[in-house]
Amino acid sequence: MLKKKFRLSASLSLRQAKTVDSALFKIRFLKNNLSFNRFAFVVSKRVDKKAVVRNKIKRILRECVQKNIDDLNTGYDILFLAKSGLKEKEPEIISESIINTLRASNLLKQ
Repeated sequence: MLKKKFRLSASLSLRQAKTVDSALFKIRFLKNNLSFNRFAFVVSKRVDKKAVVRNKIKRILRECVQKNIDDLNTGYDILFLAKSGLKEKEPEIISESIINTLRASNLLKQ
């Protein structure tokens, strides 16, 4: 579980954020003028109707981000939007996809 200071509140709007698309998810990010990153994870009912599956996907995404939190550039609000193909993938593949997408969006330290 991410600490509370690393969680993004639901009331924050990321409409003007930059978007990076992956086959498994979409990342929206925006500079936040803080010394740390904040994250949010959204898995809609279009991905799966069962809440158990949606929560499992969120846990996998959170775990992958938490493992790599020290390798990220600081000062961003980052939103992960899951796509329907994510539920069939293994956690290792999801983690690799997250790292590659963050690297492509220049959020990962070099």
